[in-house]
Order: sequence, then structure tokens, then C-alpha cells
Amino acid sequence: VPGMVMAGSTDGIIDASASREVYDGMDAPKYYVEIADAGHLVFSDICLVGRDQGGLVGLIEAAGLDLPDNILRLASDGCEPGDLDPAEAFGAIDHFSIAFLRSTFGIDPEPVGLDQAAADAYRPIDITVLADPG
Repeated sequence: VPGMVMAGSTDGIIDASASREVYDGMDAPKYYVEIADAGHLVFSDICLVGRDQGGLVGLIEAAGLDLPDNILRLASDGCEPGDLDPAEAFGAIDHFSIAFLRSTFGIDPEPVGLDQAAADAYRPIDITVLADPG
């Protein structure tokens, strides 16, 4: 079964090394995509929610909700200053997701755009790709 693991290098929820271990344990065809300076939420639009009001955590606090620290951490991992803005990574994430699905479903008879050269096209975002197409 083909597989792809995507990770943020600064993910505070699922460490990138754990994601790499999952990739290492998979059978080919397999792909690993790691986005530098990206946290857990780089793969979603949650960081964009209420951004001008302190993000999701700011909205939670403004609503007077008392949530556990681990939930608050999850709601902000990758949304902090210094993290790669998820909106800047969406194009690359979409590219690799679609390229993987096109390969998996046989739309592209050979993998296309699932290599380091494709990742380098998204500079200045630093993306590492490991590929074992089998």
C-alpha cells in the first residue's frame, strides 16, 4: 500500500523524528515530506482562524472557556511567531498531496513531482523529501 508521511520540523505535538520513524518502517512505495520551521497545524487552516484576535486560543479565551493546557497547546502549535506561516506552505502541501494521489490511483503511471526537485521549487520554504517509489 503506498504511503506518504508529512511532518513539520518544529511540530510540538508529533515530533518530526517520530514521523520519520513511521516512514522508515513503511514498505515502498513511500514518501516523506518535512517542512522546516513548521508546527503541527501547518497542514490545516486553523492558524488563520481569528488570527487578528489572537488566533484560536485568543477566541477561546475571549469566550471565557477554560480548556486544558494540552488542548490550548494543540490549538496553537505552528501558529506562533517564528513558525512558518501555514498559508505560505499550502501550495507545497497541496502539490505533494495531489502528486501522491495521482501516482497512487494510477493517473500518473510513474510518480511525478514527488522528489526533492519539486520541493526546491517552493523555496524559500525549506522542504525535505525522501522518496522510495519501489
